[in-house]
Amino acid sequence: MTEELTADLVELRKIGEYPIPDIAEDFLATANALANVSYSASGLFTSPASGGAESRVRREWLALFELTQNAAATTCTNLRDIGIGIVNAANSFASDDDNSGTTLDALNAEMEIYEHGDPDRNMGSNEKPGPVDDPDVVDVPDDEVAKIIPPGEYM
Repeated sequence: MTEELTADLVELRKIGEYPIPDIAEDFLATANALANVSYSASGLFTSPASGGAESRVRREWLALFELTQNAAATTCTNLRDIGIGIVNAANSFASDDDNSGTTLDALNAEMEIYEHGDPDRNMGSNEKPGPVDDPDVVDVPDDEVAKIIPPGEYM
């Protein structure tokens, strides 16, 4: 994994683990503070102009109050989920990138063997020899091979 990608993934994890959950907690504190507001105090929603009757704005105020409290609580939940999602995405991407790197290394090794042969195993007649600088591989011309191993016989 490149250093730039690693740094970006670290930043993503930091964001997902610290500021986003902290902001979520602020919204939770707001929702809890709203839950503790007393709106049933005597005379709070009465109108002196109407002889102490309940004010017309009481229902609207309570609806707005409930909406605000629910919005704060929902935002808290959503921010927590976003933080978890960001951390999971960063971890998953890092894991996939590591796995891709391992897979690519294995593919490169396989291609090396395909191109130059595998000097660590006995080769059949159709296989390529290992690299020329391999001390275990002796370059024998095809007509000499026929003398050493008669046609139709195998090692």
